[in-house]
Amino acid sequence: MNLPGKSQKAVVRGGAAAMLSLFLAACGSDSATTAIDSDDTGSAGVALSGVVYAPGGQLAQADRGPLERVLAFIWGRPAQAALDGLAGVAGVPVAVYEVDANGDPVGEALSTGTTGPSGEFALEAPSLSGRYVVRAGEGAATLESRIDGTTMDVDPVSDAVSRLIPQWVGSAAGLDRLDPGEIRVLESEVEGLAEEVDSDLGSADARTLADTLKTAAEEDAETLNLVQSAAAAGEICGTVTDAAGNGLEGILIVARDYGDWVTRAKTRTAADGSYCLNFPVAGETDPVGRTLSGEYILGAVNLSCAEGATWASEWWSAAGDTHNIFQAEKITVGDTSITRDFQLADGLRIQGQVRAEDTGSGLKKVKIIVRDYLSFTPVAGTRSDANGDYCANVAADGRYLVEAQNRTRAPYASEIYDGDTGTALRNLARPVSGDAGSVQTIDFPLAAGARLAGTVTDGDGTPVPGMRVLVNDAGAVVRLRTNKLGRYRIWLRPGAYSVMARGQTASADLTAGDQVLDFSAAVSRVGGRLLGADGNPVVQAKVLLLDAAGNLVGVDVSQSDGSFVAYTDQTGDHTVQIRVDLPSNGASSVYDGKMTLADGDPVTIAAVGSDQTLPDITLPAPGYLALQLTDANGDPLANQGFQVRYGGTSSAYVFQRHRTHGDGGYLLALPEATYDRLRLGALGVNCDGIPIQADMTTPVTYDGSTCTVGQPQ
Repeated sequence: MNLPGKSQKAVVRGGAAAMLSLFLAACGSDSATTAIDSDDTGSAGVALSGVVYAPGGQLAQADRGPLERVLAFIWGRPAQAALDGLAGVAGVPVAVYEVDANGDPVGEALSTGTTGPSGEFALEAPSLSGRYVVRAGEGAATLESRIDGTTMDVDPVSDAVSRLIPQWVGSAAGLDRLDPGEIRVLESEVEGLAEEVDSDLGSADARTLADTLKTAAEEDAETLNLVQSAAAAGEICGTVTDAAGNGLEGILIVARDYGDWVTRAKTRTAADGSYCLNFPVAGETDPVGRTLSGEYILGAVNLSCAEGATWASEWWSAAGDTHNIFQAEKITVGDTSITRDFQLADGLRIQGQVRAEDTGSGLKKVKIIVRDYLSFTPVAGTRSDANGDYCANVAADGRYLVEAQNRTRAPYASEIYDGDTGTALRNLARPVSGDAGSVQTIDFPLAAGARLAGTVTDGDGTPVPGMRVLVNDAGAVVRLRTNKLGRYRIWLRPGAYSVMARGQTASADLTAGDQVLDFSAAVSRVGGRLLGADGNPVVQAKVLLLDAAGNLVGVDVSQSDGSFVAYTDQTGDHTVQIRVDLPSNGASSVYDGKMTLADGDPVTIAAVGSDQTLPDITLPAPGYLALQLTDANGDPLANQGFQVRYGGTSSAYVFQRHRTHGDGGYLLALPEATYDRLRLGALGVNCDGIPIQADMTTPVTYDGSTCTVGQPQ
């Protein structure tokens, strides 16, 4: 985890800055700094210390040599990660400069020095501000870092971030808005991207590596969002405390767009629990060209591994104690600062290690996603550290699915926790839960995998950023989004998969190794909005677009405002099926208001490339079917297909089709009615006459031999 005033890179790479006092004693005049003037407020300068890191400990490298073996990789299979070859750089000049909005120095150096034997330096700056950088080296072989604390590093990661900032800051005022916490988060994000870079770095020197990382950040829409937001005019400030009112340090503050949950900004709380976070205001355009509404949701995510620090991650609402992103309250950000505070309750810690199954070595920067068990909604996310370790703290009253999703270059398959050897299927996941203050350890020994990658473009060849890519087997597997260039990548266990993106479906055979699947067809768009019987938006409903033969061609999840968009590459009649499988203000349906797929009102696509917006769809009031399937030994029957039929018992009367979760259960919201048949497909079992009443739950169980239908309760 990040330490106060110290970037994660310093912690990961051995903390040479910890030797600073020895260095100062040993180096004498070599470590001297020039005096600087006081800043505008009349206060003394800020003392800085840190380390300069570069590949092989050299800012420049002319010939191909050992570094090639460290950095080079073939077809996404590296010898080592790009940053593993970094070491302290001795004897190079370092200086503090004020820079303008373009990143160019303003006047002469304010403080100068020379690095010691392990790359250590000691300097002074007028203040902690995004206007100041530490620059190491001379001529073309230089690296720099925005000053983000009294202890900091200068390396290819910090350089990539510092040189990204001028593209989005635009003014001196924007530089002053750069918060040290936001800069440190940016550096952590870019360090994560370093594990995903697909470039043959060969004999890359520090400048080339920094430029490669900068390019990777420019291709990653989320990272660009964070850069843009760090100096934007909108601002939210606040404090995160525990139940006793004590400030909590190092809590990750995350802001996402209200409606589609695109990550917009991040920072970490200071020692007293305070934070400030900047956002674009309404009407501004983001890096991929979308006009922003200025409406956000805000989360406080606790990724601490410290003993006793199990405070539960939370999303802000006026009522407090909100742990589901769908219940987060909309925050409208203007050009003045507003305040939002969090008070975190004690929660459950989920921790563990990600490692290579064959070597036992820790795997770094693998994404760990903790999801709500029923909805698959992300609750907290982090990346494994240099040793493969991770921690996430969540509410103690929930049930969770834990997933290790590998998008790095390391050739190991993503995995979902199932209590045994791991699985690729979310529908086989084992739920994780625990009491407040407890710890659950979930390790991920990842097996060797194959890489699925590709690009999503529109019919004219233009990349489609942020597009959801769904990878499926006989059940849910993984969902990911494309980057700014429309690219996606994931490591999976060898096998056959179905991949869907932007209304197109293709087969991926990873049994023989890696595969590239591109999606480039012109498609049509079907959008709309779901409302409940109470007139409010229905959120997190699954919207499935089926072609005339009943095949799934497009899918989306309704956003916080009830909106959805699904795509298809086919013409002709389509059916829109709506599945609600959480407590909600609306029930499952077939457009428009029908209760069998065969009766659904057709949505006709006359020509590819059309754009249809359906009238608002009002869903009926929900009652609930609570299904629980076990075998004769009481073990859950996971990933079992079932059908709900209405108006008759044959397959012509299918209303909903689904699969059970890993615990053998499923909760489905249905309109009030008596359903003729619940068909347990592969089991060959029929449960007939299922009464559903609004605002009540009907239990249906199967114990390996008998189907029992209870009464609504």
